[in-house]
Amino acid sequence: GVITGRLTDSTGAVVSNAQVTLTKTDTGLTLTTQTNSDGIYSFLSLQTGPYKVQVTQSGFKSAETTLTLSVGQTANIDLALEIGSSTETINVESAGMADLETSDATISYTVGTRQVSDLPLNGRNPYGLAALSPGIAPGGGFGQGVSQTRGAVVAAGTNNFESNGGAAGSNDIFFDGVPVTVCCQGQPALTPSVEVVDQFKVITSVPSAQFGRSSGGILNIVSKTGTNQIHGTAYDYLRNEKLDAAPYFLKYNNTPPIRGRNDFRAPHKFNQYGFFLSGPVWLPKIYNGREKTFFTFGWEAARNVLYNAVTTTMPTALQRQGVFSEAPGMIYDPYSTSGNTRQPLPAGCNSTGCYGAGKLVQNINPVSQKLLQFLPLPNLSGTANNYVYANRTSDQVDQFNFRVDHNFSPSQRVFVRGTRDTNTHHENDLFNQADGPSGINQTLRAYLFALGDTWTITPNLLLQTNYGFAYQKNFQIPQNYTGYKASDYGFTNLDSQQQLPGLPYIGISGYGNMSYAANTNRWEHYSHFLESTAVWQHGKHTLTFGYDGRLILEHQQSAGNGPGSISFDTTLTNGPTVTSAAASNQAQFDSFAAFLMGTFTSATVVRQVKPAYDSWYHAMYVQEDWRANSKLTMNFGLRYDVETGYRERHNQWADLDLSASNPLSSSALPFTGGARYLGSNFPDRTWKTYYNKFAPRIGLAFQATNKTVLRAGYGLMYLPTSQRFYGTGTLGYSQQTQTNFTSTSVPTTTIANPFPSGVLLPAGPSAGVTAGTGSAVSGAIYNNPLPYFQQFNAGVEEQVANGVVVHLNYVGSHGVHLPINYRPNDLRDQYWGAPGSQSQIDYLNTSVANPFYGNSLAGPLATPTTVQRVQLLSLYPQYTPNTGMSNGSITVAGMGIGASIFHAVQAFVTIQRSKNLSATVSYTFSKLMGNTSPLLTGFLNVNGTPGFQNSYHIQDKEWSVMATDIPHRIVANANYSLPFGRGQAFGGNVSGWLNQAIGGWKLNSIVSVQSGYPLGITQTGGQAYSGGRPFFVSGANPLTFGDVHQRLGSGNGQTQGYLNPNAFRKATAFELGDVPRTSGRMRSATGFQDDLSLLKDFTIHERLGLQFRFEAFNLLNKVQFGVPNTQFGSSTFGYITSQANSPRNIQTALKLTF
Repeated sequence: GVITGRLTDSTGAVVSNAQVTLTKTDTGLTLTTQTNSDGIYSFLSLQTGPYKVQVTQSGFKSAETTLTLSVGQTANIDLALEIGSSTETINVESAGMADLETSDATISYTVGTRQVSDLPLNGRNPYGLAALSPGIAPGGGFGQGVSQTRGAVVAAGTNNFESNGGAAGSNDIFFDGVPVTVCCQGQPALTPSVEVVDQFKVITSVPSAQFGRSSGGILNIVSKTGTNQIHGTAYDYLRNEKLDAAPYFLKYNNTPPIRGRNDFRAPHKFNQYGFFLSGPVWLPKIYNGREKTFFTFGWEAARNVLYNAVTTTMPTALQRQGVFSEAPGMIYDPYSTSGNTRQPLPAGCNSTGCYGAGKLVQNINPVSQKLLQFLPLPNLSGTANNYVYANRTSDQVDQFNFRVDHNFSPSQRVFVRGTRDTNTHHENDLFNQADGPSGINQTLRAYLFALGDTWTITPNLLLQTNYGFAYQKNFQIPQNYTGYKASDYGFTNLDSQQQLPGLPYIGISGYGNMSYAANTNRWEHYSHFLESTAVWQHGKHTLTFGYDGRLILEHQQSAGNGPGSISFDTTLTNGPTVTSAAASNQAQFDSFAAFLMGTFTSATVVRQVKPAYDSWYHAMYVQEDWRANSKLTMNFGLRYDVETGYRERHNQWADLDLSASNPLSSSALPFTGGARYLGSNFPDRTWKTYYNKFAPRIGLAFQATNKTVLRAGYGLMYLPTSQRFYGTGTLGYSQQTQTNFTSTSVPTTTIANPFPSGVLLPAGPSAGVTAGTGSAVSGAIYNNPLPYFQQFNAGVEEQVANGVVVHLNYVGSHGVHLPINYRPNDLRDQYWGAPGSQSQIDYLNTSVANPFYGNSLAGPLATPTTVQRVQLLSLYPQYTPNTGMSNGSITVAGMGIGASIFHAVQAFVTIQRSKNLSATVSYTFSKLMGNTSPLLTGFLNVNGTPGFQNSYHIQDKEWSVMATDIPHRIVANANYSLPFGRGQAFGGNVSGWLNQAIGGWKLNSIVSVQSGYPLGITQTGGQAYSGGRPFFVSGANPLTFGDVHQRLGSGNGQTQGYLNPNAFRKATAFELGDVPRTSGRMRSATGFQDDLSLLKDFTIHERLGLQFRFEAFNLLNKVQFGVPNTQFGSSTFGYITSQANSPRNIQTALKLTF
C-alpha cells in the first residue's frame, strides 16, 4: 500500500520541506521523508498493518496521526499544520480520513483481516470471500474446500468466477505480489490456509497498468507477517454428519443413502487442525531480530472421510458360472452367425446342473474367469440393482507455510515466503476396499515461493523487485493402472501394446465396472515470475514503470486410453435376428454372456507422445498518477503485452491449417485443410505471437467535497492465451488402434488378444497433412487473434458519516475475439431444404460412390465403397462423421470469433462505525449478453456450457444472455462484537466469572440472494437435420406457476414440472429453434445462502486465550433447487431432481491463541 498526503497551513498554503516520519508500530520500522515543493509526501510499497505518521516543521506545531493500512490501499492523509512551537504536538483524528479512495478510477473491494479471521467459511477456503465483492459472480465450485469436494475440483473452481462480465478461468491471482495461477483453467497452484492470509483486495474494474493478463478480475492477497511480539494459534475444526441436516431429495423420495440405516445423512467426518506462529527471529546469545527480522511458520492438516451410497448391478452366482436360467430369453452363440441370423448356445451341463439351449455358457474364457474376482457377489435379491454399498472416499491435506522479513535498513527490506501443499484423494473399489482396480487415487502436490526486495533509492524513488514460482502436480490415477500386469490375467500380447501398464478398462453393459477408467490424467504445471517496478515521486506526479515476465511450463504424461479398453454388449449374443435390438430385460444377460465367452464388441488402445511445452509472457508498463490539484487526480497508463504460443520441446504438436493443400483433393471433389507440424516448414509455436498489443488505461478521481468523490475510468486487458491449451487436441501424435465387430460378424479373436494385428504408433510429421482423415479431429489454428476485454466505469463515493461510505457505480465491459469451439463441417445453408423436407433429407442421406475408397492416405475413410452424400458436401469431407445439422467431425478449438457485452449498476455501503461493528451490503443489477460459453470452467456450473445449433449462424442466431448472467445479486456480511462484558457498553466493569460468561461474544454472518441461472433448452427425438433447440409456442408461458416445491414433476403425487412442455414445439428438418442458447425468460430457482458464525473468546491468562467457534452454513436449511431437466422431448422434461446447495452444515472449532 501507499500512505501519501499534502501538508498545508491554516490558510491553505502548501508546506514544503517538512519532515514526515512514518513508523510501523508493530515492528518498529521507521521511514522518513520530506514534503516536496507542492507539499506532497509519499511512503511507497508498504506492508499492511498499523502506522503512525508524525510531521515536524519549524514554526509549526508538530502533528501526528495513526491509521491501519489495508492491502493495495492508497491512504491520503492530508494534514493542516497550526502555527506554534514544534515542541508542541497535536493529535489529528484520522478516522474517516482514509475512508474515501481519492487517487484512482479503479473499482475494488478489500476483504479485511477481521473478515478473513471471523466470517464463516464452508471448506475454510479464503478465496471464497472474494464473492463478497460487488461485480463478482461466483460459479460452480468457487470457494469450496475438501470438506465438500476433492482437491482438484477445489483448485479448478477457485478461478470459476466472473468479474464484471469477464471470462471465468481468466482472472489473475497474486499472493504477496507473485501470481500463483497455472495453466490451464487459471487455477491457483494451491489454496493457502486461512491462518496464513492477512487480507486481500478484489479488483473488479480498470486496474492500473501494473496489472494485465486477465479478463478483468484481480485477487491480490497478502500473508501475515511477524511483529515484535510472539503470537500464535493452535486450532481444530470439526464437522460430523450428526450435526448436519439431510439432503432434500433423499427425504423427499424416502431413500436413506446407506443400506440398513434410517438416517438420510451419509456418514461424514472432517477435521482441520494445525498451528501458526509469528514473531521476531531470536536465537539466544546469537541473534536478536526485534525491529529487524521477523518470521511466520504454520502447519495445517485436513482429514475428510465421506461415504457415498452406490447402487449397481452385479452378476449373480449362477451367472458367474455361465448359467442364465434367470434370463427371460436365450443367449445366442457368436460363432454361429450366418448372414442375418444366429443360433442359441447349445444345451449342456456343468457342476450346477443341466440346462437347455441358450441358457449355458459352457466354455468360459480363462481371462474372463480370472477377471471375475474383481466383481463382488450381489448383496440384494434380484438380477438388477442388486448390489448396494457405502463407498468410502477420503481426502488428506497437509500444508506448510513460512515467511521471513528482514530490514537491512529503512531503505532496504526483503522477504522470502514458501508453501508446500499435498492433497491426496482416494475412492474405494467395488468391494469398498482400498486397493482394487475399481478404486482411484488423485494426488495434488504444490509449491509456492516468493522473494521480494524493496529498495528506497532516494526518498522519491523506490524499486520493488519480486521473483516467484508456482508449481502444481496433478496425478489422477485409476487403480487399474497401478500394481496390475495384463499378462498375469491371461492377456497374451497386451503388455507390449499398452501405453502404460495396467488392467484394461472392462465395460460390461448393464453392470458395474471392474476397473475405474480407461484414461489417466497426469499433469505438471510450472509458472515462473519476475517483476521489477520503479516508483518515482516528482512534484504532483507519481510515475510507476516496470517489467512483468513469466515462463509457463507444461509437462503432460496423461494417457487417453493407456492400458486399453474392452467393451461387451449385446452385439454378438442377441438373436435370432442379429440386427434386431435385444429386449431391454434381456440385454444385460446377453452382455455378461459375451464377457464370459470373451467375445467383445470393441477394443481400443491409444498410443501417444508425452509432450512438454513452454510459453513466454513479457509485459512492460508505465503508469502516471497526476495529482493535478487538491481535488483532482488523473491516471494515465499503458501496458505492452507479448505472449507466445506454446513450443513443444521436440516439436510434437500439429495445428489445424484450414487452407492447407490436401493431396486427397481432386477436381471432382476439391477441398483444403489438414495438419501442419511445428518446425516442419511451419513456425515452432502453436499460435502466432503478436508484437503490437498495447493496453491503455485512463481514469480520474475528483474529490468534489471532503465527503464526495467522483470517478471514471477505461481500460483494456488481454486475456492469457495459455488457457487455450485446455481441451485443444493435436494431430499426428496420438494414435488409436481399434478392433470392432458388428452384429453380422463372427469373432476372429477374443479378450485374450484384443489387437491381433498389433497396434499403431504415432506417426508425427510422417503422417503428413492427411493425419486424422476418416475420424473426428480437433485442433488449434495458428492465426488466431488475441482475446481482450474493454472495461469502463463511472461512479460516485459518498461518506455519509464517519466510517460509513456509500458507493454507486456504473460498470461495463466488452469482450472481443473471445474463444469459441467452431465446427466448420456443420451443414451449410445451401444444402438446407424447406422446413421438414423429407426429399432433401433423402437427398443428403443417399449413398454415393466413395471417392476416398482404396486410397492409403484416407485412413478409415478408405474402407467403405459408398458414403452418404452429406459427407461429401461438407466443407472438409475428409473428416467424419457428418450426419446432421451440427457435426463434430472437425472442431477449431478456441477460435477468436466470440464477443460479449456487460452492463451493471452497483450500489454498496461499507460500515465501520466502531470497533464492534463492520459490515458491507451490496446490490448489483446487471445484464451479460454474448455468443460464447465458459469453456474453461463451465463443466462446474449447473447449466454447463450451452452449445450452438449451427456454427454458420453463431452471429445471427446465438446472441443471448450468457449462461452466467445474474441480473440481481445481493450480498451482505457483518462482523459484530456483542456489547457485553468488560470494556463494553453493558457490564463494562464486571470482573471474574461474570465477564467470562457475558463477554467476548462475536456474531458474524454472510447472506447472499441472487437470481436463478438462465436455462438452455435442447431437444431430443427431432427429425434428421433439425436444430438442437425447439421453438417457443406463441402465447404460452414456458414456466409453470406456483411454489417450486409443488413443481418438481414427480414424487408425492406431483405431475407438474418446473417447465411447461406445451410452450415448446420441436424444430423440424432444416430449422433452427428460436429458443435462445440460454434464455432470460426461463431461470432456475432463486439462489439463497445464509451462513453464520458465533464466536466466544475466553481469557485464560494475560496473553493466553481460548476461542470456541460455532459455524452454521445454510443456517435456515433452505433448499435451493437445482436446474430442471431441460431436454425437450424427454419423458422427464421440466423435472427437478437435484439440490443446488448443501443442506445445513454445522462446524465447530476450538482455537488457542497467545
